[in-house]
Amino acid sequence: MEMIRIFTLLLLIHSISYSQEIEDQAILFIHENVSLEEDQLEDLYRILENPINLNTCTKYDLLQLPFVNSIDAKAIISYRKNKGMFSSVYELQSIQLLKRKTIELLLPFVSTDFKTNERAKNYNHRLLAFFQKNKNYHQGQFKHYLKYSLDSKRATAGILNEHDAGESISDFYSAYASYEFKNSKVWLGDYDLSLGQGLLVQQGFGFGKSAFNLFKATPTIKVHRSTREYHFNRGVAFSKKWKKFKFDFWYSNKKVDGSLSQINGDQYVRLQTTGYHLTESQKQSKNNISHFSKGAKLHYQNTNFHASLYSNYNNWQFPIIINTDTILNQLGVGLDYSLTYKNAHFFGEFATVNGKGAYLNGCNIHLSPRFTYSLLLRNISPDYHSLQANAFVENSNVNNELGVFSSFSIKLNSKWSLTYFLDNFKSKPVTELSEQALIGKEHFIELKHKWSKKNRMDLRWQYKSEQNLSNNGFGLDQSYFNKQIQWRWQASYSLNDFHFKSRVQYNLVDSFSGQLFFQELAYKPLNSKWTCKLRYVFYDTDSYASRVYSYEPDVLYAFTIPAYYDKGQAIIFTFKYKLSRKLTSYFKIKSDHSSSIFSETDSKIEFKCLLKWQL
Repeated sequence: MEMIRIFTLLLLIHSISYSQEIEDQAILFIHENVSLEEDQLEDLYRILENPINLNTCTKYDLLQLPFVNSIDAKAIISYRKNKGMFSSVYELQSIQLLKRKTIELLLPFVSTDFKTNERAKNYNHRLLAFFQKNKNYHQGQFKHYLKYSLDSKRATAGILNEHDAGESISDFYSAYASYEFKNSKVWLGDYDLSLGQGLLVQQGFGFGKSAFNLFKATPTIKVHRSTREYHFNRGVAFSKKWKKFKFDFWYSNKKVDGSLSQINGDQYVRLQTTGYHLTESQKQSKNNISHFSKGAKLHYQNTNFHASLYSNYNNWQFPIIINTDTILNQLGVGLDYSLTYKNAHFFGEFATVNGKGAYLNGCNIHLSPRFTYSLLLRNISPDYHSLQANAFVENSNVNNELGVFSSFSIKLNSKWSLTYFLDNFKSKPVTELSEQALIGKEHFIELKHKWSKKNRMDLRWQYKSEQNLSNNGFGLDQSYFNKQIQWRWQASYSLNDFHFKSRVQYNLVDSFSGQLFFQELAYKPLNSKWTCKLRYVFYDTDSYASRVYSYEPDVLYAFTIPAYYDKGQAIIFTFKYKLSRKLTSYFKIKSDHSSSIFSETDSKIEFKCLLKWQL
């Protein structure tokens, strides 16, 4: 029996030819299907450098990866329990429930090396120096940040300094530290807080609307490594584990940006969340308001089920203005759950803020190794406000929405797969004169074809129709529908050390159209000290409304998804060179020339440089 297992494993290893591009495929998949920030992307690169050990990991270790769902994680843990330790990462192919795409994305992030944990005991120093120059920047100055971090098995510490072009060198500082001991952990300084599915607070991973993973499994508390100057806590946090229970507590007191205004003699605040302090008004609003928060969470967890009860309290120095409401204090209470039963995973969250409610419930079901179905229901009250929420909703604000999302994914055969989702949503009218609810729907279809081990193609179609209100000038609102259609074709193919990528994209927003084409060439010699990418982009849009978004190559720990509009072309070049075993440099140069019938030619030159020193 053991010989059969070994022989099968050898066949599986022979049948899969992976190269350096696996890592790029995983990161690109995350960029195109998940909304990330730099600290979350940095966390993924840290996992790449110190992969998750399949022989010692828990289900929640695997759920750190946004392309792994609860059923996948349970299948991996169950396989290890029934079959014994993994002898190779390629043994994942033996798990029937795992899709081939999931396995491909997993490979660079996992390991079976028992020395992995031993390496984590050593202290790991890392210094990142980032510079960005754009000739259109304020006063032609640099944007820069400097990060230093120290990591070991039990302790983490770091400090960063960042300023945007035109800001003072001391514009933003951040520091953090954490230490783990005897089933307990403490955080000091800046940290991120995430609760449940994001209805109350979500400062971690922000999954975009996709059919790949609806469930959020972000750690409750994690250090804040980002240059983001808002939506994080500053203070102290504590966590204690006891058998199947875990208790978390947090306390935060910090200054936030806000502009003061008076209404009927009372002072109110409009919060500023851009993080920019360039103009005089922006400088005056910097750290103008005190924000205090505290909370606690009680968590129960076993192999297939977890539930949490938590509360978070917020207080501002002056009442803040949100839409037409003013808020001075917020008391939020939430309950979330997660249950994995056989090939189905059920999850959800119920939350209230100052007595106004919201809930979200969903499921992922593997009906067969080839077919997966997902369903998610959401209902958020019109007067529900939670400033740090980041849940699965249509709009950027978690407010005033009722929706039903369903999706399925089918593996047609070894080369073809199909993904589809439908999202129906509506909100109540924003004015008292309007009786009709605002409604919308979105369809998404993606057909993928993998004609060889390194060559693939996908075709994507997306349709969105949304009702909006406009004032007719007589004090009455009139409704109209905004329609958006998007087509995208993309192909990736390789020839030895050369990797090519082509894309054609077409957008139609009402009567305005936009199109984009790019061709990319990457040269990645195996075991070489250097790699490079060159991309040419051509775009032509009727207006800003029909702009086209496209992820573009960038330096390590950074990503850009710019909006291309008007008519123009861009050239992007990235270069990585390993100067020594400890020092690596990353460069990006972008030249973008555009014009329209309303303006002269606009030329933008951008330069980025990142130096990474690691000991």
